[in-house]
Amino acid sequence: FVSASFAGQQFAGLALDPCARQLYYGGSKTQQIYRTSLDIPSLPAVPNSAFSSSDDVGQQMHLDLENQHLYWIDQGSTNFWRAPLPPLSGAEVAVGTTLGDSYGFAIAGSVGDLFWTLGDSGGVTNSILRSRLESIDATEEIIVSGLDRPTGCWFDPALEKLYWLEIGGSLGLFRRCDASGKNVETICEMPFSSSNFSLAPNR
Repeated sequence: FVSASFAGQQFAGLALDPCARQLYYGGSKTQQIYRTSLDIPSLPAVPNSAFSSSDDVGQQMHLDLENQHLYWIDQGSTNFWRAPLPPLSGAEVAVGTTLGDSYGFAIAGSVGDLFWTLGDSGGVTNSILRSRLESIDATEEIIVSGLDRPTGCWFDPALEKLYWLEIGGSLGLFRRCDASGKNVETICEMPFSSSNFSLAPNR
């Protein structure tokens, strides 16, 4: 999660397409997602009106470069949305959830799944959930439970491993599991000073 204020507009969420050299970011006040070129950053970003949905659009977003889609979460409706790249049009609900706000999500385009971490909300506490990407009516499945304030989420398609952070204890836990939710293991412990975390690969 990345948030910054620019010229009176609250921008929230970033996604980078290094191949196309495009940067995507969400505007909470305008409820739109914007796009700008990395090569000519002085050009004004063009809002894509197809992205207007409800509150807090774009606060978390990810690119599925394998299947050429941009995904984001609308915290107001707790739905996950997507749109094809390019052009950025034809936005649709990818997964409709009923279990409350997500504290991080990951796209696993190679296996066709979406994963998200969930705190204490809707009767489901401190869990990781999974749903298929292809249907708004897909079943939400709890694959890991009993966690300690999970946040952040990233899927490694090469190893088919899901990574997240737990921040409920005196030290944060960096953990992972299989795509099925099995073989949960702690990679390391670390100090932390914030509840807002993001995970990214370094290959």
